[in-house]
Amino acid sequence: MADDESPEVVYEKRKVVRAGVLVRYKFIYPTAVERYPPGACYALHYGVADPADPSDDTEWPIGPEQGTMLRYDNDHGDGSHHRHVGANLDSEYEFPGSVAAVYDRFFRETGIEPFGPSPEDYDI
Repeated sequence: MADDESPEVVYEKRKVVRAGVLVRYKFIYPTAVERYPPGACYALHYGVADPADPSDDTEWPIGPEQGTMLRYDNDHGDGSHHRHVGANLDSEYEFPGSVAAVYDRFFRETGIEPFGPSPEDYDI
């Protein structure tokens, strides 16, 4: 990406998927490959809508800060890809090689119907 190009926020949405639970999905493309391999910045977040008052029937551990139950992201700008479960970073996680594979895994793990643009549309 040339210095004079600005990344485009392709998609950013918060969607309540059931009472008290939401998905936040951010996808920015193109971005500087060295900062956000493979050229896209993404965050897929499955969590409680109100971390201070989560529902009693929440089936995942909950991170206290953002109410995270499951999160995949590379939005740190340091080239790393993360998987968070509750408040914990999954140290065993390895990026599967494409944002499309992360997207598919996220929606499969959460059982939520995929929405928004698929990274496959951008070949990343």
